[in-house]
Amino acid sequence: MIDTGVRSDLGYRDPATNINRTLVVVRKPALRLAHLERALLYRGEEVFCGFVDEQRVRGNIARAIERMGRETVLRTYIEGWYRWAEQCAYQFIHRLPQTSPSTSNVAIDGQLIDFGGSRALPCWRAYIPGAGLAPFGTEMAEVIRFLHSGGRDVLRRIAVDDDPSALSTFVERECLRRYSLMLVRQFLRLVGFRSVAIDDWMSSPSRSAELRNAVNSLLEKCQSRHSYEMDWPADEMEWILPRFWDPIPPPALKLLREICDTLGCKGEPLVVRSRIRTRSRPMLNYNALGKDIYAALKAPAAAGDYGREFRQFVAKATTSNRRDSWSEPALATPVGFISAGHQSFAMFRDPAGVLEAHPECSSEGLPRKPSPPKRVLELSSNELVLEGAEVLNIEAAELSL
Repeated sequence: MIDTGVRSDLGYRDPATNINRTLVVVRKPALRLAHLERALLYRGEEVFCGFVDEQRVRGNIARAIERMGRETVLRTYIEGWYRWAEQCAYQFIHRLPQTSPSTSNVAIDGQLIDFGGSRALPCWRAYIPGAGLAPFGTEMAEVIRFLHSGGRDVLRRIAVDDDPSALSTFVERECLRRYSLMLVRQFLRLVGFRSVAIDDWMSSPSRSAELRNAVNSLLEKCQSRHSYEMDWPADEMEWILPRFWDPIPPPALKLLREICDTLGCKGEPLVVRSRIRTRSRPMLNYNALGKDIYAALKAPAAAGDYGREFRQFVAKATTSNRRDSWSEPALATPVGFISAGHQSFAMFRDPAGVLEAHPECSSEGLPRKPSPPKRVLELSSNELVLEGAEVLNIEAAELSL
């Protein structure tokens, strides 16, 4: 992140000065869906703006085909829409919407690469993030709209031997199918079930339909209320998922609880996973986080060292607000997360009571393959000692030991 020195009164502003510091965020380059689409609102200094924009699109597609091959570009582009649809479902269930989805914010392979409008929400209410913006819960409808407006033209340019209209219709149906299945899958994960078990249940058409109808009914009830303003403590009262495994669950959860009771897989790991995954993230409230970021930037200003202090702030904010993990061991009970040695670990306790650290992410990004867990030899407030005498300095921890 580079401070440009530019100040404005737009966007989130420093509470002390009422001025917004403008930063440039530098990250790896990516070919975005929007790079392959016509920018219909482009107005440049050229005489024929439309012609210039058409040449841009043709050039981008030609270069992509030259480097990757036409079939690879087409497959990657289509699968990118599928991945985007599935991520919309994940964001909705876990209350972490990107808000106002755009093809400018998604890579050609479906990776999300811009989070400027992202929010952490207290419940599934249909929040409206700003004037003219789509309510929370309508992200998939926006994705389909983008597929109709720009995606069909891109498919026509790439899939020269196929009917673009028929191909676009097929992609739309598959996006909606994957979105619907991912909603159910992530709901079941939210209440503590493991992905392996969910795959078995979802392979049964009758069981899948029963779960889908029950989940959709619950989400429709939660989305029936709209709101422009967010009052986190009050709105969080609507968030009833943490009570899913109560002896007597809330009435709105009764049907889903009855279905889940027939699925089996009961036990402490399931309930603890549910307790962790359904916890809210008030620290990531848009306004609260803005204040904390400005405070973190100001704290080391006198020493002129933004890097170390701010990295610690990011590590703490990230680790404290993690709720989900790649790792889902069958019998081990989750106990939280640790950031140590520029790595992120999901922490579990096996049936024998031994702590395990599951490496999930490093400063280089997510691993291509899951790494095997490492036994914890010693854990203190500032050090994590793993088997093999690997000693790591703890940057942040969120544990329930």
